[in-house]
Amino acid sequence: MNKPDEAFKTFVDAAWRGDLAVIRALVAAGFDRSATNQYGEPVLSEVISELSVVGEMQPHRYDVVRTLLELGFDPNQLDDEDMGPMTEAMLAMDTEMLRMLLDAGARPNETAGFGANSTLYDWAVDDYVYEVWDINKFPDEPTENDLANEDDWLTWLDKMAVAYERRRPDHLLLLRERGARCWSELHKNTIKNEEMHE
Repeated sequence: MNKPDEAFKTFVDAAWRGDLAVIRALVAAGFDRSATNQYGEPVLSEVISELSVVGEMQPHRYDVVRTLLELGFDPNQLDDEDMGPMTEAMLAMDTEMLRMLLDAGARPNETAGFGANSTLYDWAVDDYVYEVWDINKFPDEPTENDLANEDDWLTWLDKMAVAYERRRPDHLLLLRERGARCWSELHKNTIKNEEMHE
């Protein structure tokens, strides 16, 4: 594996410190907005990841990312596994970071999920349930109506969070509102065709 590019490291370090003047100076001097690290991860993804470590979220993270977006960094730049800035914001369950990326034109359904037949939204749901509800150990059971569709289930999940004082799924609600869908929703016709030919 190659060592990290020095310019990339300098840029990410400035972002981590929240040094907007250095960030702007580096971009003005020709820093490549589409630069990637030694693993092929886009610089915007790396910056969000560094600023959003759970338990150590940097208070200046929104100012930094807003500045990068204003400077032309692409919220849709993905790595070789089709993961990118939205992935990092989703894993941090950072609703405002997701909103910022979506407002800048991020397309959630183009970012991959975790494994085959999974979207960013599928992964976000799995991660939320795992982290907040200890892998589906809900104190109450959803009714058939609660499970009628994804939005009804998400409404039930939010009510549960309020009732049992858990973290609310605000980031999931935002993703749905902005068009994020499950793999099964995006591939409904393919699934129907496969079932017809079984």
